[in-house]
Amino acid sequence: MNVRSSVYSTTMAAAALLGLSACSLPSETASEAAAEVSQPMSTGEVLHVLHTINRGEIEQAQLALDKSSDPRVLETAERILEDHEASNERISAVAESTGTSLQDNTLSKGLQMQSSAILGDLEDMSGAEFDREYLQRQVELHDIALDTVTEELMPNASDPEVRQLLESAVPRLENHLQEAEEHYASLAETSQG
Repeated sequence: MNVRSSVYSTTMAAAALLGLSACSLPSETASEAAAEVSQPMSTGEVLHVLHTINRGEIEQAQLALDKSSDPRVLETAERILEDHEASNERISAVAESTGTSLQDNTLSKGLQMQSSAILGDLEDMSGAEFDREYLQRQVELHDIALDTVTEELMPNASDPEVRQLLESAVPRLENHLQEAEEHYASLAETSQG
């Protein structure tokens, strides 16, 4: 299992644990159960999942801007912060125009748990260790975010405005993923050189 699959399984397992049993250990079965529990989602739940993804990215980017001095990390964090804040503004506008309230759900709770755990880990780091870990996590999290948007949210988006919002999020997430991958690779080369 690669790192992305591991993080995705952990997220889905956390979501399953919230919805199914607080005593279970994460497993592939739990991951599958979480996906089933999260289906179908209402418009408010779809919007809340995207908002939860954004909020986690915003918190981590703000931390990176406070803790790092590496220009690659700062550039990535600034772009992520700007784009995810703008996405949350679009979510609010769509929610208002559709008369929808954001609704917490199993998937959003699992994503929030994962984001909080990552933020806690990052808060304990500094210097080059923080820079590497932040960029690596951005690669993993944006890969998960892309999967979540395309595999979980889009199939549940019955409202045209919500669907358009999700479709417009995909290229931004792809750009963040690519930038984080490039800067992580560059950082790794610098530390080896």
